[in-house]
Amino acid sequence: MSVRDVIIIGAGPSGLAAAIAAKKHNLDYQVLEQGVLVNSIYRFPPHMVFFTTPELLEIGGMPFVSPHDKPSRGEALTYYRKVVDRFDLPIAFDEKVLSVAHNSGEQLFELETGSSKGARRVRLARNVIFAIGYYDHPAMLGVPGEDLPHVSHYFGDPHLHYRQRVVVVGGGNSAAEAALLLYRAGVHVTMVHRHPALKRTIKYWVRPDIENRIKEGSIAARFSAQLTAIRPMSVIVQSIATAGIGGRRGRFTGAGLDDRIAAGSGCVRGRGNSGRRRLPVDRLPRRHGTAVSCGRATERPQCPDAR
Repeated sequence: MSVRDVIIIGAGPSGLAAAIAAKKHNLDYQVLEQGVLVNSIYRFPPHMVFFTTPELLEIGGMPFVSPHDKPSRGEALTYYRKVVDRFDLPIAFDEKVLSVAHNSGEQLFELETGSSKGARRVRLARNVIFAIGYYDHPAMLGVPGEDLPHVSHYFGDPHLHYRQRVVVVGGGNSAAEAALLLYRAGVHVTMVHRHPALKRTIKYWVRPDIENRIKEGSIAARFSAQLTAIRPMSVIVQSIATAGIGGRRGRFTGAGLDDRIAAGSGCVRGRGNSGRRRLPVDRLPRRHGTAVSCGRATERPQCPDAR
C-alpha cells in the first residue's frame, strides 16, 4: 500500500490552498472530500453574496475576477473549479474520513474512509492536514423537538416558504439577511433574539434595511425571548427576563396540518399557512447568536471555512 507524504482532509478553500502548497514543494499528496468541491459554498443559499471582496477569496496566486464588489456563490464555485483545473489537484470526492489512527512504531497515520455507495478503504500518510471547516458541525440548543425531521440548520431558497410563517432565530448578519430574503419572497417572518436588540456587528448596509422593516411591522421581532420547545405544529417560547419565575410563555400554532418549524443558516423556519398571526420564539445558540435549533451559530464568514 502506497504511503503519501500528506493527506489533506477537505476540499474547501483552505484544503485547496494546502494542496497547492504541497504541490509546489513536490510532495506526494492527496485531497479527500466527503462531498463535492468546496462543499460548504455549494450548500450556501443560491442567492448567496459574500461579505468580502474577490481578492480576499483568491488562493494560489490565481486572480478572482468579478464585475461586482462582492462576488456571488456562483462566481465562487466557478473560480474554485478553475483553480483545481489549473493546478491539476488530485481530489477524491465522496470519500468521508471515518477514523484517523497513528501508528507510532512506523510513524504513519492510518485513515479509514467510506463512500456513500458503501465502499471502504484505508489510506496511509506521514502527515495529515485537517481542513474541515465549520459547516457540518452544528451546535445543539438542547431543547425538546430540535431533532424533529423538519428542523435543520441550513437556510436554502426562500421561495420554498412563500406565504408561510417563518421564525428566524438570531440577531446577527445571517439572521438579518435570512429575514430580509424571506420577507421579500412573500414569507411572513418573525425574528427572535435572546438579547434586547439586534447585534451591533450587523453590516452597515444591512442594518438600516432590517431595522426599517421591523419598525414598519413588515418583519415582526421578539427580543429577550427563549425557545423552550419545538413541536410539530408550534413553538413554545418564554421571556428571558422572567424565565424561571413564572415568565410569560407564548405559543405559535399554525392553522393547517402542514405547519412546521425548521431551522436555517442562522434561522428557524416555521412552515404553515399564510395566516398572519405573529409568534414569539427563541433561544439563541451558544456562539455568535445568529443560529438555529440544530445548527451552528455563526455569522457568515468573510472567507468560507475560514472560521
